[in-house]
Amino acid sequence: MKKTTILFSLLFSCICINAQKTFQTEGDFLKNQYLPSEEQSVDFDITVIKPDGTAGKVKLSSLPIVFAGKNLDLLKNLPHVTTSVIIKKITTSGGITYATAGLSGKNETYEVAVSYIQYNNYIDVANGVAYKYGLSMRMVANITTKEGGIDLGSLFAIGFSAKRQKVIGSLIYKSSGMTSKEIQNLIPLPSEISPSSIQTCIQAIALIKAKLLDAETVLTPVVIEIKNEKPEARTKNDLLQFNKIN
Repeated sequence: MKKTTILFSLLFSCICINAQKTFQTEGDFLKNQYLPSEEQSVDFDITVIKPDGTAGKVKLSSLPIVFAGKNLDLLKNLPHVTTSVIIKKITTSGGITYATAGLSGKNETYEVAVSYIQYNNYIDVANGVAYKYGLSMRMVANITTKEGGIDLGSLFAIGFSAKRQKVIGSLIYKSSGMTSKEIQNLIPLPSEISPSSIQTCIQAIALIKAKLLDAETVLTPVVIEIKNEKPEARTKNDLLQFNKIN
């Protein structure tokens, strides 16, 4: 488990390659990048390899039934694993812009979401919406900076800045698509952001990932990220109007 935790620490410290460093409006950002969604009211048909080895189309919402007690078979249908960071800048007037990397300004407010996701892709060609569906584990830092020049693409940099009182804020953990009593007991409570609270969250993610194959763990894949595939600017709420469950 120690090796797994070290691996996650390395992954979360090296996720800003090819990053979008310019803050953009939500509509412009979604043309090139995915935004977290964790939306459970969206459903569509996907092709899967069922536990009996046959291929077929099923509803995303029916995966827990089709793969009941067959978590390994379900996870084989979520072949992609990645980490990502999304930075949301919130102005005093309530304006919101997004980036995937960048340096902070002084006395500014940000929400930094660092995600580990296991997923597959679905594209609604007719409506121009790209989805990632599967399981997600996210650390979300809500911070206010006292100094500029802080690397917002690294939770470790934010944590060490908090230790030096250059940043104040909190850290919370969110997950989607998995549940069990043991997993619930592993979820860290919201806390003040610091190097130790970040490490606690990383350890929790490693432990929870190890529980995905447990018999008592119920996997319920959902839409976890969404992106606009059309040239015109559209917000996340615009995109979520499609494929809604009636």
